[in-house]
Amino acid sequence: MLCDETRRLIRVTVALVTVLGLLHLVPAQDRRRPAAVKQPIAFSHKQHAQAGVKCSSCHFKAETDEQAGLPSASDCAQCHQGALRKSLDELSGKDIPWVRVYDLPDFVFFSHQAHLRAKTDCRTCHGAVERRTVLWKEKEISMKACVACHKEKRASTACNYCHELSR
Repeated sequence: MLCDETRRLIRVTVALVTVLGLLHLVPAQDRRRPAAVKQPIAFSHKQHAQAGVKCSSCHFKAETDEQAGLPSASDCAQCHQGALRKSLDELSGKDIPWVRVYDLPDFVFFSHQAHLRAKTDCRTCHGAVERRTVLWKEKEISMKACVACHKEKRASTACNYCHELSR
């Protein structure tokens, strides 16, 4: 006959083994990954990259401006045909209400143009977007991460480099 203490220990052990077993069934990457950001239009970066579309084809201001920009319906309609083109034409002249995956605080200045000029690959900050059907915030965008990258690339870590109050 088992005493109450032994029964309790067995129940706790079984519960713990069950939870650990269930966690093992979920791949480690999925346990750490935040939820995908729901966009107003189903958009697969993977599908576009496989078709040979470069980041700058849709984020065309990244190479010439501080902000990368997000494509409008008329930008998308330049390439798309058929039923999708008809849907895009109905939105023509309107901004697509894309939901930002990465959003910096107002007091941080970030220039896509300067980073591209310095040969920083988009994946450095945004992850392997070209392999994603949906996006989530997969890279840490924090002062700590940015300073570490600047040190690694031997870029300036002066405060006013990213925190220019006059901009």
